[in-house]
Amino acid sequence: IPAGSFQMIDRAENQLTVSLTRAFFICDHEVTQKEYKDIMGTNPSKFKANPEKGEIQENRPVEDVSWFDAIEYCNRRSVKEGLAPCYKINGSTDPGKWGNRQSLSDDYVVCDFTANGYRLPTEAEWEYAARAGNNSLSLYKYVYSGTDDESKLDDYAWYALNSRRKTH
Repeated sequence: IPAGSFQMIDRAENQLTVSLTRAFFICDHEVTQKEYKDIMGTNPSKFKANPEKGEIQENRPVEDVSWFDAIEYCNRRSVKEGLAPCYKINGSTDPGKWGNRQSLSDDYVVCDFTANGYRLPTEAEWEYAARAGNNSLSLYKYVYSGTDDESKLDDYAWYALNSRRKTH
């Protein structure tokens, strides 16, 4: 995603101009159950069976993952691919040295945004990517990345009316 600026509404309903000064990469799909299991050794997903006809089970998105699980996945995948991990807890990028996560808050996590490893997008990066770089504040004109035509939502998203209450 190229660097750029856009208008964003913060949680206090203030309009902000956000400038992303560096380009960033973002995956074109959710982390799959296979990708997660290959790195973490386990699949915590609730939807581990019964894919729809034509779907491959291991390609369904992993779910039932906490935020700490997600940053651990990022660091472990980074190390596996020879990249510098982004997240540190207690001064260490090694999740094996992070200790009991149940006693930690996200205040203990430090992200090195200069590291070349995997990390979660910031709120601003996610919104910028979801808008496909569009600067409009209209919540209705650019509802779905890739189209503003609600009748084509089935082409872009899984939701309550088309998902049969499963992940895809």
